[in-house]
Parts: sequence; structure tokens; C-alpha cells
Amino acid sequence: MANKHFGINNQDTESFIAKMKTADKELVTNMIKKANRVGYQVEADAKALAPRDTGQLEQSIRSTGAKYANGQLSLSVGSPLVYALRRHEEPARKGIYNKYARGVTYTDYYYNGRGELTRAKPNVGSFEPGRKYLTNAKLLNQNRWRTQLANVVTETYGG
Repeated sequence: MANKHFGINNQDTESFIAKMKTADKELVTNMIKKANRVGYQVEADAKALAPRDTGQLEQSIRSTGAKYANGQLSLSVGSPLVYALRRHEEPARKGIYNKYARGVTYTDYYYNGRGELTRAKPNVGSFEPGRKYLTNAKLLNQNRWRTQLANVVTETYGG
């Protein structure tokens, strides 16, 4: 019987395990950075799609920034104004209506629930500014969200 010796080098395995531990932290950090970029784009699109009268609604729209907790990544985009929820959810009034502000009548200002200033705003993607501005901004950026997070995994793990 031949006397053969062999050895196992655990150094590569241990360095791989150490790299995976740091890569997980790096993955979360990179995911938060990419999610924030997408969040800021959703915020910009929501502002572009929001109805405009005084501009107060557009100025109030903010992104909270991405948060990672309990294995989940989330962010919020919205406005603290009660008016914002009403503008988002209220069904449009069909027809042509006047606007009354500070004792002045603006004849035929509203058309199918959208005022002159809102109708003057350009479309964003395939969406018109007006109602459901947050939902439409989210829909515009859904693919970007998925793509960016997939890119983070590839960049972090090098695969």
C-alpha cells in the first residue's frame, strides 16, 4: 500500500465566505443608492404629472428616500397635503366649468376636470398631467426599478 499525503487549503474557502459577508452589506448599500435614484425620478415624474393651479401641490411632492428593514427595501413618494389625496383620487368632472378665485370668474377654465395650467403641461411618457399623477409616475418607473435592482446584484457579486 502506497503512502500518499494530501492537504486541504481552507484559505480560499474562508476568503470566499468573508467576501460574501461583506458583499451582503455592500449589496444593501448599493440597493439603497439605486433605489434613491429611482425614487427621485418618480418624484420628478409625479411633479410633472401633478395638476397645476397654484403650484403648491407640485412643490409639496417628496421622496422619503429608500429604507431597508426586515429584508425589504421600500420608499415612498407623495405629498402631505390633504388636497393632494383629493386631486389624486377624485373623479374628473366631465364638461366645461368656470373657475372662481378671489372674486374673479375665469370662463371655461376647466375642461373635463383639468384646468388651463394643467392642460398646458406636456405629457410624460404616455400619461397626461392630472388625476392619478402618483400612480402614473410609479407605472412609468416600474421597469427602471426592476432593472436598477437587478444591476445592483450583478455589480455587487460580479456575475
